[in-house]
Amino acid sequence: MAVLPIRITATGTVEVSHDDHGGSLPLSSLTFAKRIDGSDDPRFVVVPCPGCPAVSTHPISGGAAPEHVQRLFMRLALARRAAFGATANAGRAAVKRRVRLLVGAMDGAERWKLGADDDDEGDAPLDAATQNETEA
Repeated sequence: MAVLPIRITATGTVEVSHDDHGGSLPLSSLTFAKRIDGSDDPRFVVVPCPGCPAVSTHPISGGAAPEHVQRLFMRLALARRAAFGATANAGRAAVKRRVRLLVGAMDGAERWKLGADDDDEGDAPLDAATQNETEA
């Protein structure tokens, strides 16, 4: 089973699930996959499991969990605008358009799963089961 991001908190913590365990790690600790020349490829994020040596690489289009992973990429793009081809002062809408274009280029425009009302920042639950949870 993949190491799956299930929640991103306002403080930048990514909660992940893997098989029968999971844990938390800082958003800042996530890395991009590497291209053949050694440069970062922001179309793929590497998500380690904090509870075991497992690592999953997720494509920007989301793979088997498009909504979860696309929301993770939105948070990464907001934190690392230049890696996604956006200027440092680009607003949320411009960054979201850029991520959406990258998703479309990879898997087609119909693959985009985030709506206009999705909370792409701060304590954003990544699935219906956690939508009403709040952090202690």
